[in-house]
Amino acid sequence: MIVGWKNGRETSEVVSVLTLINHMEKKIAGARQSYDSLSEFTHPNWSGASGLFSEIDWEHHVTRFGKNANRTESTRQVAVNLLAASLELFCHSYNKISHEIPQYLSELTSFAGP
Repeated sequence: MIVGWKNGRETSEVVSVLTLINHMEKKIAGARQSYDSLSEFTHPNWSGASGLFSEIDWEHHVTRFGKNANRTESTRQVAVNLLAASLELFCHSYNKISHEIPQYLSELTSFAGP
């Protein structure tokens, strides 16, 4: 994944993170929706920037920038929920991998021969 390339070079083909997320969705329902929601807050768009730090006065056609108190708490709750779900997924995967390492190592050494 680190040396992947999409422009016809003779290296490994790059793997898109969305391909990985979509594979994860097959095993963990809601993974793609959670990824998409988290992306809304981490990229510089309305949810992650303008919506949090501005308030539109439609009547006077003015946008005031600063902390938008009406949206900050709900956004914080969404972020905390997504973080908690991500940490739970990490712990689950970490524990699963640690349980499977002994079998992986035994299979690896059997391929290496004496």
